[in-house]
Amino acid sequence: MTTNTRSLVLAAILVASAGVRLYRLDAPMADSLLAKQAYVANRARSIALPPMNPLRSSLDFLDADGRRMSFTDEIPLYHSLLALGYRLFGERDRVGHVLSLLGSLVAIAL
Repeated sequence: MTTNTRSLVLAAILVASAGVRLYRLDAPMADSLLAKQAYVANRARSIALPPMNPLRSSLDFLDADGRRMSFTDEIPLYHSLLALGYRLFGERDRVGHVLSLLGSLVAIAL
């Protein structure tokens, strides 16, 4: 397979992948009430609060005493990028969908 053919195949895969991921772009992040989607959106919202802090370790969930819950988690790279998107474009579900799409396209291309 020549380099030109490989490039065309990769481009076709990227276009097909983007087409599948763009379906229902306006659907809510938690359209299926998946716990991970709700967690990621909440974590990004918490990071995006002024002043924006990617290492903020609190959520909008309250403990038994009525204080925000704190936790230890992985380095929030995706959450921070999503929080930046929230700050730039507002809290819209399509920000998360587009970020996931871009991440998928980069992973496929690499």
